[in-house]
Amino acid sequence: SIGDSCGGSRDCSTTGDRVCDLAQPGGYCTILGCDPDTCPGNSLCVEWRFEPGRLAETWCMAACSGGCRALYQCVPPDTINMDGTVNTNQNNQPIPSPDPAARIIDLEDSKVTASACIAVVATSSANGGTGGTAGTAGTSGTGGAAGEGGTGGEMSGADAP
Repeated sequence: SIGDSCGGSRDCSTTGDRVCDLAQPGGYCTILGCDPDTCPGNSLCVEWRFEPGRLAETWCMAACSGGCRALYQCVPPDTINMDGTVNTNQNNQPIPSPDPAARIIDLEDSKVTASACIAVVATSSANGGTGGTAGTAGTSGTGGAAGEGGTGGEMSGADAP
């Protein structure tokens, strides 16, 4: 299924219609290059980095209403900031980002405001920050002692599906 863990694309599909995104924690079964309302079952077509348009990519993402597997959060894609963190209010509830990294492009009403299981960057600044933006192995940390960056970063948020 879309969003399942995987070690290779054959874990996702024996017919080659799905790929395993190994940049995601534990791998992530997905379909690259989806169009609106084309993702199978209970999944969403999410467009990442849509501004400027030449950088945009679409991926099928697992829809959710609560729980996701370990290392993933159930969040509306438009709440993810370009640095891969989730934009929240003072009650730590996700709210739309002023500069979102992703958006749902499905046209079906029930999917337009849905949430997806997404690996996001933690917002804690303890122990030297959270590392660099997703997948950059800490090249631009978010703080820490003596200006050091964090310990790394896993592909998520802005660089994900």
